Amino acid sequence: MARQVEVTLTQCRPAPAWFEAVRLQRMHGGPHPFDLPPHGEVYIDLIALPHGHPEFVVVHDSAKHGGLPNGIPVQSLELIVQATASGLRSASCAVQVTRDAGGDLAVSVKSRE
Repeated sequence: MARQVEVTLTQCRPAPAWFEAVRLQRMHGGPHPFDLPPHGEVYIDLIALPHGHPEFVVVHDSAKHGGLPNGIPVQSLELIVQATASGLRSASCAVQVTRDAGGDLAVSVKSRE
């Protein structure tokens, strides 16, 4: 069992002036940090581009980061996401975020560390 699992956006390039490492929100809510059984899955929200919105929105955990802005101008971004758990090695990955030719959000995992 992985205990006290926490998923954090640790880096953003280019970084907006407000950026600090933020805990990401669990999809559909739920406690965070959380426990996870072996081979279990929990989905985490990362970033959104609401229809007609001029910025990408980082979906950080507002219970922990209430009042912190979350908008980033629409541009190509590299995001580093890290998962940690008590007593286990952390894992991270780089995610490329862009807007595609149709104006929709395009997200791809660039690399794993």
